[in-house]
Amino acid sequence: MEIRRSTKLDNTEICNVHMSAFDDEEGHELIKLVSDLFHDKTALPLLSLVAVDDGKIIGHILFTKVEIIQKKETISAQLLVSLAVLPEQQNVGVGTTLIKEGLKELHAQGVELVFVLGHPDYYPSTGFIPAGKLGARSTLLHTSKK
Repeated sequence: MEIRRSTKLDNTEICNVHMSAFDDEEGHELIKLVSDLFHDKTALPLLSLVAVDDGKIIGHILFTKVEIIQKKETISAQLLVSLAVLPEQQNVGVGTTLIKEGLKELHAQGVELVFVLGHPDYYPSTGFIPAGKLGARSTLLHTSKK
């Protein structure tokens, strides 16, 4: 399996992954969200990675910029917007690999925090913690600050 940045040529396969990974309603909502974010200048910089196996995209992850406004210092942060893996490729580490590679790239770019509105049982296994433990509300986060 190879993890690489997505290109515009991957968009159809990325949509297929989201439709396969989620039910029709949620899949359509995620496809619209991902498509809109690909064209939203306020979401830049984006990090869009795909997992490719035998020339076929089997997973996709998308991170977008998020602003944290505070009085003393600026924090570089991203939002993990979507993660999808083809059903027949789930539970073999594709999603975990996409998350870890994405976090590694973001950390190298100086991103300090990554938020995700995701399943509270899945994301902690990849290093995310409930944001409430650090004083935030209603999400999970991953921090590169030690």
